[in-house]
Amino acid sequence: MTEKPYRQLIGCLTYLMINTRPDICFALNYFNKFQNNATDEIWKYLTRILRYIKGTVNYALTFKADDNQGLEAYSDSDWANEEDRKSISGYMYKWNGQTILWSTKKQHCISLSTAEAELKSVCTCIQDGLWLKKIFKDLQMNIDKIVLYEDNQACISIIKIPDNIRRTKHIDIKYRFVCDKVKSGEIEVKYIDSKGQLADIFTKGLSKVIFRNFVATLNLENFSEGER
Repeated sequence: MTEKPYRQLIGCLTYLMINTRPDICFALNYFNKFQNNATDEIWKYLTRILRYIKGTVNYALTFKADDNQGLEAYSDSDWANEEDRKSISGYMYKWNGQTILWSTKKQHCISLSTAEAELKSVCTCIQDGLWLKKIFKDLQMNIDKIVLYEDNQACISIIKIPDNIRRTKHIDIKYRFVCDKVKSGEIEVKYIDSKGQLADIFTKGLSKVIFRNFVATLNLENFSEGER
């Protein structure tokens, strides 16, 4: 066990991530699980996030006037994580092109297919979306429909054709509420190519080039001290 202030550093980085740095969301989700058994080696890997932050210390979320694109969501999931075979859900919300909400969560139970893992991620994403709609309503801004982008065709098929349950009988009934929301028109699910799936950054480690490209789509921009 390390004697380094592991939990304190996790807490500081989490505060930063929640407020303005969604790019470290997946990494923090990974290191969070070691809080009770962190070693000096794990501490060394955690400090790499500090090195990344030091190199991007001027990065911050930006909010600009943009076209009225409405409320958009991007939902993604990996499948059968090698550690315990539980998938990672990742999703984000954009309002008129600006990033306003993001999350990385490990799913509670093992999924038997990529479609099932994606459906669970969509379910969690929509729950936050309905919460966002209530906030906008309090601000007297009514949201007619949330457009959700998903890169798994099998998952979209399950959502749009819920009666075809031959291979999905085992899926928990609570995930069926997604189908009801789509049927009622509150949610519109659209297919998006995996290369354009912005939530990919919240589900797995990526190469440097791909990671930087996704960071740019989060509206994280580099500001000099004079511009802050």
